[in-house]
Amino acid sequence: MQNLSLFRSLAAAATLAVAFSACSNEVDVIGEWKEIPIVYGILKSQDTATYIRIEKAYLPPNTDATQVAQIPDSIYFAEGDITAKLYQNGTFFADLARVDGALEGYPKDTGIFAQTPNILYKTRRPLLNNATYRLEIVSNRTGQTYNSTTETINNTSILITTPSAARAVRWSFFDNNAHVFNDVKFDWREPDNADIYDLSIYIKYDEFEVNSQEQELPNTRVSKTLVWKPVSNYIPSGIVERQLNGEAFYRFLVRQLSNVTGTSLRRCARNMDVRLDMGGEDLALYVRAGSANQGVVGGLFPTDPYSNIGGGFGIFSSTYYVERLNVPFDQDVFLYLKEGDLTKDLGFVSTGCP
Repeated sequence: MQNLSLFRSLAAAATLAVAFSACSNEVDVIGEWKEIPIVYGILKSQDTATYIRIEKAYLPPNTDATQVAQIPDSIYFAEGDITAKLYQNGTFFADLARVDGALEGYPKDTGIFAQTPNILYKTRRPLLNNATYRLEIVSNRTGQTYNSTTETINNTSILITTPSAARAVRWSFFDNNAHVFNDVKFDWREPDNADIYDLSIYIKYDEFEVNSQEQELPNTRVSKTLVWKPVSNYIPSGIVERQLNGEAFYRFLVRQLSNVTGTSLRRCARNMDVRLDMGGEDLALYVRAGSANQGVVGGLFPTDPYSNIGGGFGIFSSTYYVERLNVPFDQDVFLYLKEGDLTKDLGFVSTGCP
C-alpha cells in the first residue's frame, strides 16, 4: 500500500503550502477570491493503492493564517467540489475516490494544519512501470481544469563491488597483521525516467546473553536491524555509482550500538539488505528548488516555488525501489567487528550468526 511517509519526508511541502497560500505577512493577500488547488501526488507501481493529497490554498485577510490552517474547511475542498481522475498513456484509467486517510490507517502528522480529517484521493487500480499518467482535477464549481503528467519508473538492478562483484562485502580486510578499511562501490543502471536516489543499508544482527564461560544462554536471542542511510537526495551528473568507505560503516555501528564491556550481552552479525529508492525528474527538480533556497544565499521561501501542477501548486511525480536481500559479509568483516579498534567494545563474535 502507498507509504504516506513520503508526504512526511517532503516536510518542505507543508511549509511551501503556506507560501503557496500567501501566508507571509509581507505579501498582499487581500483581493478577489481565486480557487487554487495544492497537490502532492507520488505514484509507485509497487503500491496496492495510490493516494494523492489535494488541498486548496486559502486567503485569510485580517486573520492569523496558522489559526485558519486548523479549520478543515479552509484547507480541503468540500465533497463534490472537485472531481479527480487519472489517465494512463492517454486513456482514462481511474476515478479517484475521496477518503479520510485517518480511517485507512494513515493519520496526518502533527503540525500547523488540521489533523482530522486527513482527506486524500484514492484508487486501488494497479499502476504500470514506465507508463505515462496524467492527473486531471476538475472544479465542479467553476469548470476550471488542472492537469499534471508524470512517468512511472522502470526497473533496474544494484551492483555491489568490493572489489569484485562475486565476493561478499568487504568493509575491511586483514593485511600484514593489520585491519585496512575498504571502499564498497554501489552501482546501478539509471532508468531514463529517474533522476534522484536514496540508498539505504539494513544491517541485520542478533543479540543474546552468555554465561561466565561465554556460552549462549537459551531463549535469549533477539534478531535486530539497523538502518543506515548514507546516500540521500542524490542527483547524479553522468555517473550514478557511490563509493562508501568501511570506516563510515563501522562508525555508524559505534554510534548506534551500546558498549557491552563488563556485561553478558553479545552480538553476531548476519548480513545486509540494500534498498535503492528512485524518484522522477519532477521530484528531483522539487528537491533541488528547495535546496537552492536554504543556507546563507537562500531565502525563507523560494521566490518562485517549483510546481508542475498546471493552474495550481505542488508536485506530481513517481518513485520506485529495488532491493538486494541477504548480501553476505566477508569473514574479515566479522573479524574486525570483534577486534577492530572502533568496534571491539560492541560484543560481536568473530563469526557470523549460526
